[in-house]
Amino acid sequence: MERDLILSASLAAALHGAALFGFNSSAAPRDPAPPPEPPRYFPLLPLPEPDPVPPEESASVAQAASAPRPEFSPPLQPEPPSVSRPGDFPIPVPPVIPTAFSDTTSLPTLRPTAAGVADGTGPGGDILGIDGLDAAPRTRLQPAPIYPADARHSGLAGEVVVEFTIDESGRVHDARVVRSNHRMFEEPTLRAVSRWVFEPGKRAGRAVRFRMAVPVIFSLND
Repeated sequence: MERDLILSASLAAALHGAALFGFNSSAAPRDPAPPPEPPRYFPLLPLPEPDPVPPEESASVAQAASAPRPEFSPPLQPEPPSVSRPGDFPIPVPPVIPTAFSDTTSLPTLRPTAAGVADGTGPGGDILGIDGLDAAPRTRLQPAPIYPADARHSGLAGEVVVEFTIDESGRVHDARVVRSNHRMFEEPTLRAVSRWVFEPGKRAGRAVRFRMAVPVIFSLND
């Protein structure tokens, strides 16, 4: 009996303690949630400054930036060659000096000799020799004779002394061969001499006729 009372008292005490513990545990307040951490700020480090530019280099860079770009101009056209008009420059007439004909087209010059005619007064009188003129005769037109083909192929040289008269206008008349070393040179010489034109010969400032003789030399060496 006494045992049953002890068990009942123990059981009642246990139930009472459990009820009290359960009530206290449910009635105890909960811990509040921790506050959020404030945001963290990290200071930014400044960028390193560039090295200072020397004054000379900065001035050259500024000049290069401010210099204007060169403008490309079109290529210069060459100037056309100047063409001299007839009469701009006087054409000198070569003096009468000896030279040789060749198989080229160069013009000959002359070595006049007296033709052995008597002195006179000009028009209507005797024909003068070159010694009776105020100045030595000068040529205006002097085509070269044609070198004979046979003589050129054979390598022959020639000399023809021809005599002729020049009238008051400078034209050649009465050309004749005085002597030659080969007859094949005579005809081309007479044909060329007949086309020569001289400055009018003068005596005392007046145009006169005169007669002269010149050697015409054909040479393959010139």
